[in-house]
Amino acid sequence: MSFTDEIFAIGEACLYIYLPKNAKKKKLNNNFLEKKLGTVATTRKLTIIKN
Repeated sequence: MSFTDEIFAIGEACLYIYLPKNAKKKKLNNNFLEKKLGTVATTRKLTIIKN
């Protein structure tokens, strides 16, 4: 499966994902991750995390 401009990195206890532009329309989204990983996932914009 091609994710074009979507980038991810695996952290010690988390997964970092870069989804430029419209994240809702990307293939590597929250629903995809929950199904593939078999766990509950949550996503946040970087601006929310920094505040």
